Amino acid sequence: MAPERAGKKWYLVEALGFAALVGMYIWKWQEASPQTWWVLAAWLVVSAVLRHDTPKTLGWRADNLWATTRRAVPFFAIASVAVCGAGLFLGMLQRLPAHLIEPRRVYRVFCFLRITTGGA
Repeated sequence: MAPERAGKKWYLVEALGFAALVGMYIWKWQEASPQTWWVLAAWLVVSAVLRHDTPKTLGWRADNLWATTRRAVPFFAIASVAVCGAGLFLGMLQRLPAHLIEPRRVYRVFCFLRITTGGA
């Protein structure tokens, strides 16, 4: 097996492993042991260090920040309205979204990091 092919398979294994870890955190560890969020952060840092990632290799660019922000705003505005509309349609006014307003939970930080880093 060629080294580059093995590397590509490792990327897939790592991505699936990280997705499984996030799932375990959301559905199991968050309630049982809220301090386990650091495992997710450690995984990201170790992965970036082992791969010698730089902002450029991650696709982060400051030279086109304003242009890409202007292009992204319409999409996020429409998506936000759609999500809020779906929530209203499904009756979310009857209960508070506790998973978003409790300070001990990290959904806001996780979602913000996923959006700002371009994660899918």
